Amino acid sequence: MEKRKHSRVKIILPTEVIPHNKSPLSSSEIVKGEVTDLSESGARLALTHLPEGFDLSFATLSINLSPCYSEDPNKASPVEFFSEMRWVKPTTRGKGRECGFRFIGIEREEGAVLDKIIRSEKEKIRALDALYSTEKPQMDIHREAHSCNMYSIDLTVGCEHSCIYCHFAEHNKSNWQKKYPHLKDFPVPVDLSPLYDMKKFPEEVIYLCPSSDPFAPKAKELTHELLSYLLPRGAIFTISTKAIVPDKTIELLKKYSRQIEAIAMGITNLDEERNRVLEPNCPNIRERLENLKKFTKIGCCVGARMDPIFPIIDDSEESLRRTVRAIYEAGAKVLAGTYIFSFGDLLKNMRREPFLKKSMKCLTERSYPMGGKALSVPVERKKRTYNLLNEICASYGIRFRTCGCKDTQLRDEGYPLICRNMDFYTDKQ
Repeated sequence: MEKRKHSRVKIILPTEVIPHNKSPLSSSEIVKGEVTDLSESGARLALTHLPEGFDLSFATLSINLSPCYSEDPNKASPVEFFSEMRWVKPTTRGKGRECGFRFIGIEREEGAVLDKIIRSEKEKIRALDALYSTEKPQMDIHREAHSCNMYSIDLTVGCEHSCIYCHFAEHNKSNWQKKYPHLKDFPVPVDLSPLYDMKKFPEEVIYLCPSSDPFAPKAKELTHELLSYLLPRGAIFTISTKAIVPDKTIELLKKYSRQIEAIAMGITNLDEERNRVLEPNCPNIRERLENLKKFTKIGCCVGARMDPIFPIIDDSEESLRRTVRAIYEAGAKVLAGTYIFSFGDLLKNMRREPFLKKSMKCLTERSYPMGGKALSVPVERKKRTYNLLNEICASYGIRFRTCGCKDTQLRDEGYPLICRNMDFYTDKQ
C-alpha cells in the first residue's frame, strides 16, 4: 500500500494477533488486544496475556469491525481487517505488552476501510472543535461510530427521558458542562441557526438522534423545523424515539415518505413498573404502542427497538413473546434487539439500583461496542436470546435484526447484524 499521510485518532478496536506459520507457536495461539490511536500508517496496540516465546515479528493483525464498514452492509458480515505489522517501541506491562506498529501489506479494500474509519473520526473531531468555539450549543452534523457510522444530529444536549442506562446522553451532557459551566438547565436545546448557513448537506442518511430523543418535549419543535427545512432539499432520515411524534410531523414524514429510511419506537418490555424505574420520563407503553400505529400511515419502514435488553428483567421467553406480539399488533414490520452494555460511573450507578441488582451481576464479559469497550452479558447468552427473538419474530412475519456496532464479536448468525433498513437502498436500485 502506498505511504499515507500520518493522522492519528483515538478509537478502541478489538483485535487478534495471529502467529505466522514461521512462528514457533501454533497458529491456534491467538493473542487478543485493543488498537488505540489509529492512523493511516499504524497505531498502538495493547496486548494481554502474551504466551511465553510469542514473537511479534511473526504475526498478523486482525481487527474486528462492525458490518457498517462492509461494502455491502446488507450481507450482515463483520469486516475483518488483516495486516502484517512492523513493530516499534514495545513496552511490557505486567502480563501484557503495549506496542506501536506500522501497517504493511494492506490490500486495497482494507486500506479503503482504514481510510473510512479515520476520515469519519476526524470529521467528528472537527465538528466538535467547531462546536466548542461557540457561545452556546449549536446544531451540527457528524458521523457516529456507535450509530452504524451514520451522519447524526442531536436537537438537545442531554435528554429529558433520563433513562437510567443511557451513557450517550450523560457523556454528551458532561462534555458540554466542562466547556460551558454557566449552562445549568439541562437538557439544553441547540441553536438551529447554523442549519441555514450550510451550503451542502450529507447525501447519506442522517440519524435522529444518537444522544437524545428527537421528540422529547424540548426537542420536538426543533425536530419539526429541521425536517421541514431538510426534507424538501432531498435529505434522507432514519428516526428512533421513545416519545410521541406530533400529528403535524407524522403528516410531514408522510409527504416525504420516500426519504424516510425507517422510523422506530423504543419498546423493550410491557412491564410499566420496569419502565418507570429504567425510563422514568418516557411515555407509558400504551401511549408508545398507539403512536407506533400512527407510524404505519407514513408509508415507510416501521419498526420497534428492543434496546437495551436487561438480563433476567427483559429476556425471559414469556416477556419476549408478549412484547413481540404487542409490537406486531401495533403494525411494526421490523424489530431490532440489543443487550445492555455499560461502563464507568454509569455502570456503578446501575449496580447501586436495587431493581437492577440481579441483572447487573450478569454483565461479566468485556464487550466491544464500535469505538470503545464496555461490560455486557456473555456473547453466548446474546446468541441464544437473539436466536429466540428471531424465531418469535418470524412467526409473526416480523424481520429481526441486531446491532453489530454494539458487539463486534457477533458473526453470521442467521439474521442481519445491522439494525438499519438496508432494503431501502435495494428498493431504490
